[in-house]
Amino acid sequence: MAEQHGHPTSGPEPVEITPTIKPTDADIQLAVVHTLFADPWLDASSIQISVNQGIVTLRGLVDAFDQRQRAEDLVNRVYGVRGVRNILRVGAT
Repeated sequence: MAEQHGHPTSGPEPVEITPTIKPTDADIQLAVVHTLFADPWLDASSIQISVNQGIVTLRGLVDAFDQRQRAEDLVNRVYGVRGVRNILRVGAT
């Protein structure tokens, strides 16, 4: 029961509904590409990105394990990403 000025009021608490826009896979892919290529500590030139129902798959080659992990961490921060399949290989590009 809700209270107003310390007195109970009848009915349920009001619920604020904010409209949300669910990004498409294409929107997510574009955001991921921009995110990875904008990062100064990551060479994303050998990374291929695909998205299916909000799950991002990273394929390709990076120079070091920390770049592999950084790519995954960056992608996880992109709005709309539901998960990351990181199948990046580590080796000389």
